[in-house]
Amino acid sequence: MGGSYINEERKIDLCSVKKIDNDISNILDKTDKVAYYTFDGSKWHKQDIQGSMFVFCRSIHPYYGFLIQNRKSLSDNVCEYLIDGIEFQRTNLFLLYKTQSSNVSDDARIRSIWFESEDGCKRISALLNRLLDKKNEAPKRHTPEVDSKDTDILNLFEKARADFDDRNNKGSLRKGRKQKDCTRQRPRDRKSQSNGLHMLYNILYNMLYNIYTVLLILTIVYYIYIF
Repeated sequence: MGGSYINEERKIDLCSVKKIDNDISNILDKTDKVAYYTFDGSKWHKQDIQGSMFVFCRSIHPYYGFLIQNRKSLSDNVCEYLIDGIEFQRTNLFLLYKTQSSNVSDDARIRSIWFESEDGCKRISALLNRLLDKKNEAPKRHTPEVDSKDTDILNLFEKARADFDDRNNKGSLRKGRKQKDCTRQRPRDRKSQSNGLHMLYNILYNMLYNIYTVLLILTIVYYIYIF
């Protein structure tokens, strides 16, 4: 992100990465949308690790490193430190590197990071190679660290969310009271409806009774006239 990586955003990211490595003291650069690949000696394998990549410095040795914070999993992240044995090589959108592990073959140590942006790949690659040259030098003391207020920023977010949920709950209670009031009024509505149906029934009954009476009289008159 370079110069656009503003201080407030940097502080929030620092709070997040310190949960993975509490010795991280500052984030030097960041790029979004990277993917992680491994090599088995004959072909590449894309891992289920995608997210933001941070280049950081630490308060203790190893002093520098990078972290891929996996947005698909809170625990499956990639964190590498710049120590003896690690090497970087950039090609187009990929940054290849060898891990510091000595328990596997050279081919199995090869990893690759895909970048969505070629500019981001160039910038991060150049920064990591510069840091490799001074990997054993402690960062300058003026490097900003997270103070207690910054560390508690996530707690503030949680408090804000709790306040929001509390307001929603109160709104739900008020809505529930209104529904109860409406429920109390329903028996009256049903009683009024029942009275109306009863009146309609009486009207229809009287109409049918009158029609029946008229038909009966006409029938009697008809028989008297014939016989």
